Amino acid sequence: MTAKKRILVIEDEIDICTVLKVGLQSLAKWDVFTIQSAQEGLLLANAISFDVILLDLIMPELDGMTVFRELKKNPLTREIPVIFITARTDKRTLNLLNRENIAGVIFKPFEIQTVIAYVNRILENS
Repeated sequence: MTAKKRILVIEDEIDICTVLKVGLQSLAKWDVFTIQSAQEGLLLANAISFDVILLDLIMPELDGMTVFRELKKNPLTREIPVIFITARTDKRTLNLLNRENIAGVIFKPFEIQTVIAYVNRILENS
């Protein structure tokens, strides 16, 4: 039997964390860790080995792009695929995301089954 996948969700909105945690744990049977602080998310990613990180683009203290760049600089976290979660669909934001080596983008609002399928595709390719 393969090991359970570990997913880290770094998202400042508690409702979105809850939906992702409950949905991904109950439907996909993954271990899901949620954290509302970007700084704490960086610490947790450093302490525990994750298979995928779901990262909010817009957060209060550190934006998702800064967190992403910190993750990619760190030898312990640089190989973890990062999928951004965002409600922003403006051209400037999409261009910024396209220039980075991100695993993908999930747009809010989302269906939990879509998130599971997307994460599964990333897991298969990594």
